[in-house]
Amino acid sequence: MKRLTRIFRARPDLIALVGYVLLTVLMTLPVAARLTTRLVGWGNDPYVHYWNNWWIGQALKRGISPYYTDMLFHPNGASMVYHNFAWLNIAGALAFKPLVGPVGAYNLVFLANIALCGFAMYHLASYVLGHRGAAFVAGLVHAYWPYRMLHSAHPNLISTQWMVWFLLFLIKTVREGKRRHVLLAALFLTLTAFARLQLLVLTFFPALIYVLYSFLTRRELWNWQTVGRLALIGALAGAVLAYPLFPLIREQIVGAHPGDLFIEEPSTDQADLLAYLLPNTIHPLREAYIPNPFDAHVVFLGYTTLALAIYGIIRDGGQKRLWVLMAAFSFVMALGPSLRFAGKVYPGIPLPYRLIGWSFPVRIMRNPHRFNILLAVPVAVLAGFGARSLIGRSAHLMPAVIAGFILFEYLWFPLPTLPLGYSPFYDQLARTPETFGIYDLPMGFSGPAKFYMYLQTVHGKPIVQGKMSRPMRAINDFI
Repeated sequence: MKRLTRIFRARPDLIALVGYVLLTVLMTLPVAARLTTRLVGWGNDPYVHYWNNWWIGQALKRGISPYYTDMLFHPNGASMVYHNFAWLNIAGALAFKPLVGPVGAYNLVFLANIALCGFAMYHLASYVLGHRGAAFVAGLVHAYWPYRMLHSAHPNLISTQWMVWFLLFLIKTVREGKRRHVLLAALFLTLTAFARLQLLVLTFFPALIYVLYSFLTRRELWNWQTVGRLALIGALAGAVLAYPLFPLIREQIVGAHPGDLFIEEPSTDQADLLAYLLPNTIHPLREAYIPNPFDAHVVFLGYTTLALAIYGIIRDGGQKRLWVLMAAFSFVMALGPSLRFAGKVYPGIPLPYRLIGWSFPVRIMRNPHRFNILLAVPVAVLAGFGARSLIGRSAHLMPAVIAGFILFEYLWFPLPTLPLGYSPFYDQLARTPETFGIYDLPMGFSGPAKFYMYLQTVHGKPIVQGKMSRPMRAINDFI
């Protein structure tokens, strides 16, 4: 026991990681209690992500390309070049599967992503702030960010820890110029892409903001060697990603309908300005809050987090302008092309998104509100600035008090989970040796089709329909 105590005292990073793991279990209850019996998330999207894990396992077992499936849209099958595969999540699920089964593996990957988001921000904030207590607070903001918890049904969208570590080593590359920082920046940029290609696009914006800001304010750090190091980061990541990206690039160049990559979303699928001040609708004390009177995404900033960020901007003497710029960009982009307030869109109040929303890197994000996942990064750092100022002027218990308020305001209980019940008839189908297609009724591109994909992981037979992230026109024509 004494030896274990000495290890923890000598390794504050280990203490932080254990803290995030334990808090993740508590903040996501009852997921851990239902680890192998229910899928974390709400709606029907988790069934598709669960199916992704199953399909990649099948493709590996059969020795075939995962970019084409004969298990959906039987008998034609379908290209999956534009389908949303979260490769790192899938790899983790396949690794955990022998230990806890496919459902437990899916949920463990979700829990690991949340904890690692906190741990990654802890590292970034430690470097920026130089204060581990304040950095731990920043990690809490990033890990349990309400928008992230809202997207428990989209595990491929929430795994932003690789983006945060990339930003850390990008900053270190420019400031310190060490070879290992170049290699680590390239590694984490690659992992960001493998977590989700859309996250790679999202990462482009804070990276560009940092490079421009650093070039304009810290010219002494910039020379041709600095430019060469940044180019090397891109080249190394590009070399690793060339093979997995090749099918997508080829489809864009020689495919009959390259526009199928884009799915147009309604412009009202954007953040509502008032929603930033309203807690999530399943908060234990939701009756004490102003009810959410409109349909909007949960983009609550947190009163404590907002107060810390403002206090840090006003009082802390650190270099905050970079993070203020990142926060302002993410916030304005999330609001969409026109202001939306209390559920009503005001076309007469145009916003900057209208000027660049048509461009490739922005358009591929599908809808404006997803910039809120990026907003978590600068807001967490700014809250860390505020926490550092308070901790420096107060008692040692201040970090715990701050953390308590943040966790309480960010609490989701119970975090939604999905049942996995099905008719024993599907077990009977699984035992049937013949190969044939199954025509499920009622038909539907969204809810029913997603659940049928889950059922396919039970019976293992081709099905007549299915759901893809970006279905090609041939699929629509077939249906």
